[in-house]
Amino acid sequence: MANVKKLYLLAILVLGLSILSGCNRGNELLLLNWGEYLNEEVIEAFEKETGYVVVQDIADSNELFYSKIKSSTTAYDLVVPSEYMVHKMYEKDLLQQIDYSKLTNYDPVNNPYMEGVLGIQSEMFEGNENYAIPYFWGTFGIIYNKQKAGLEEAILEHGWNAYFDSDYQPEGTRVGMYNVPRFAYSAALLYQGYNPNEVSDEMIDLAYDTLSNTEFTEWGFDTLKKGIVANNLDLAFSYTGDFLDMLYTRLDAGDTLEDITFDIYIPQDTIAFMDMLVIPKKARHVDAAHAFIDFLLRP
Repeated sequence: MANVKKLYLLAILVLGLSILSGCNRGNELLLLNWGEYLNEEVIEAFEKETGYVVVQDIADSNELFYSKIKSSTTAYDLVVPSEYMVHKMYEKDLLQQIDYSKLTNYDPVNNPYMEGVLGIQSEMFEGNENYAIPYFWGTFGIIYNKQKAGLEEAILEHGWNAYFDSDYQPEGTRVGMYNVPRFAYSAALLYQGYNPNEVSDEMIDLAYDTLSNTEFTEWGFDTLKKGIVANNLDLAFSYTGDFLDMLYTRLDAGDTLEDITFDIYIPQDTIAFMDMLVIPKKARHVDAAHAFIDFLLRP
């Protein structure tokens, strides 16, 4: 009986050691990313070339990115937040500086696109430019359901009015709003003719009243684009990338442009975003993070 107990105890110790060794593998890269954002073939190519193993977690909002990094429950090595959340993380001392000596593919001088992006970055992040690498940028637009009679004409003619004001919509139009306060606030101010970057008690009250008085069918994230495709929504304020993702998915499935039942309207005045690669202060695999950044920067 004593021998059985010793063997049982030994098994527990061995199991515990194996778990601990697995948790501290030096070849891992813990990535916190958006869903449907990074092609699996890219990850596989990086792993094959470098020997690192990418472990990816998904979040659906910048606010969730922030809470995960702040809590440090998981010591992520690389995160992809948007520009405003990068600034907040920097102010809260949650990030470490990028070591540009480890980025052989970082060459903004000979990359006109990168040069332009860095110009915007320097204006937005004065003093903390060395904490983030631009990765992806885009705009917001209004995705609309072409199956809704009269809706395409309304949105193309009236723009923001056709999104927020039911008087400009065909009867029974179902409207979805992106469920991020910053983006909803910006959309409301653009509709009212104000700068979406202006923050004051007056503007906050105006945005609140505008959003409260609009009868949204749904507040969501990826569900908005899916709702349009499924004919469960008629209008959705969302990333232009969501529209392109849906479009290419349908075309890859064999549909023609004539078969596509949705389209996007991009107002003359809209908002843009820039997602960036950052390394949290408590990252444990910093070399792996730099290696992956450098891999993504490859022309």
